[in-house]
Amino acid sequence: MLSGAGAALEPRPFFGTAAGAGDDRVTLTVARLYGIGELHPARISAERRLGRILSLALDLEALGLEGYARHAATLSAGLGTGGSSVRASLRVLRMRAGRYAPVRALTPAIVLRTPAVSGLTVGLRIEGPPDAGSEGRHRLVSIGVAWNAAEDLAVSVDRVRRAPYRPGTSVGIAWDSGPARLLAGWSSGPPTRSLGLVLRTGRMNLGLLASFHDPLGWTSGIGVEWR
Repeated sequence: MLSGAGAALEPRPFFGTAAGAGDDRVTLTVARLYGIGELHPARISAERRLGRILSLALDLEALGLEGYARHAATLSAGLGTGGSSVRASLRVLRMRAGRYAPVRALTPAIVLRTPAVSGLTVGLRIEGPPDAGSEGRHRLVSIGVAWNAAEDLAVSVDRVRRAPYRPGTSVGIAWDSGPARLLAGWSSGPPTRSLGLVLRTGRMNLGLLASFHDPLGWTSGIGVEWR
């Protein structure tokens, strides 16, 4: 997602934005995928701001159950000034299943954001190099807009193409009410509906998420962020 509103569609990023130099933060999230007790992915990320326009971030994730394990690490750097930002990242993934040899993969990504008109931001995300299985296209290309409709209301719309699947559309809404932020999201591919709540107390934020995926079922998650 290209904005905090669209983050409701994801089981992990309850906080912040997808690009640019952010504040110092540490975030821990845990989810339960599709109502399966053994599927509990965990993620911890840390971001450090260096100077006025540069930030560095490290993201670690793990998922393990009997006979299967997946671990990933993502290192990213962001530059942001005047409302515009760019973030480049590299994700290292390692998967192991049963007696088979581990599978490793490297995935680069870049996210660009810039204000267009008052209250409207446009963004582009490109992930992964072209490969033979995607007919020369990148593995993921997302184009989106985020609109601050009011002081306490934000709306985002993204058009996402993940090769080799058909393009899909995602919509997210975020509404701020005092220390609480309410999130709602919908995605067409695959059909997913999400609701989220973020409670902000001083330097700590607590996030709760529930999403329903057709046909796999419910995913729930909880996240804690320290600033």
